[in-house]
Parts: sequence; C-alpha cells; structure tokens
Amino acid sequence: MNDEKVQALLVQLTTVIENAPADSAEYFQAGRQYQKLLFAHMTLREYEFITQNVTHELTLADEARLITAAAQGKMLSQVVDLNEDAQIAYQLRWLRKKKQLTQTEVAAQVGMTQSQLAKIERAQVEVSLPRLRRLLQAVGGDLEWRVVS
Repeated sequence: MNDEKVQALLVQLTTVIENAPADSAEYFQAGRQYQKLLFAHMTLREYEFITQNVTHELTLADEARLITAAAQGKMLSQVVDLNEDAQIAYQLRWLRKKKQLTQTEVAAQVGMTQSQLAKIERAQVEVSLPRLRRLLQAVGGDLEWRVVS
C-alpha cells in the first residue's frame, strides 16, 4: 500500500472510532484494525519514541508515512521530523538493529556499558562527537558534519 491508500484507511478507521458508540462492535473492530495497521511493522516503543520526539503534532499523513516506511523496512526518522538528539539516537538504534547487534556488543566495542548506550539510544543523554563517531562506526555508519557561517 502507498501513503495515500494508508491515509485513506486511517481516516476511515478514525471516523468510525470517533463516531461509533464506545461499547459497539464496530468501534472495537476499527480500533483493532488501526492498531494492527500501525504496529504491523513497528513496535509500540518505536512509535512512542517518535511521538515524543517529533517536532510537531503527529498527523494522520505522518502516521501513513510511518506505516508505509516501516512496511518497506525504511528508517522512520527519514519520514518525520524529529528533534536533533532524537534523530541521532533513532538512526544509531536503527543501524545497530539492522546489523543485528545487541546493545551489549556495541557498548563493549566502544568502551561503555549497555545502560549508557541504552540512554543514548533513547536520547536521554548527550554524547560527545568522538564517542558518537565510534558508536556509528561500530554499527556500520559514519558521522559527517560541517561548519556553516
């Protein structure tokens, strides 16, 4: 499905959820379908991270892009605008998972604890550029930056 078809389905399901009695079968069915669509290819934790760190209120169009990107195995931080720290944290986590590495394995490679890496991946702590570069290299990425005047 493409973004437009997914968004149309989300609009249809949202309409049912907003208008059907909360104790009706159609309300529960629409809610289950919405959840199934949303979480077929992304985890609740991933979705919560995005909703907490997006730079604007998430729209149905955003959710449609997330659903489509997740189904295609794309990096979700490329389809919605996240704050800078969250963008880096998400990309680091995505690359680590793509390489099928555990937090413990990556942390050991760069000389930190698993819990320190977990906090970095949740954007709960800041990380120095040298350490970020080592982390990204450990998961097959790299860091590019430039100075702008």
